[in-house]
Amino acid sequence: MSKNYEYLIIGRSNCSWCDLAKEALVANDKTFKYVNISELSDLKLEGYRDLIKEQLDMNTVPVIMQIIGGSDQLEEHLKNVYS
Repeated sequence: MSKNYEYLIIGRSNCSWCDLAKEALVANDKTFKYVNISELSDLKLEGYRDLIKEQLDMNTVPVIMQIIGGSDQLEEHLKNVYS
């Protein structure tokens, strides 16, 4: 069975800001997937670096993204947040 995560955190080893992000989500009972780029193969690391630097124009970690789901979930999320 697959796990439904609410957030994705991209971080690295020995990153106090990454640890704080994880702690905040745990304290608020939020589910998350943590990707430690320090432990990735070179090929996967390049993919994440491209995402972080080129696609998102971010230079530091953690990168924290909320996972909403598909288009139906997005519509429901937008109704709940902006109504």
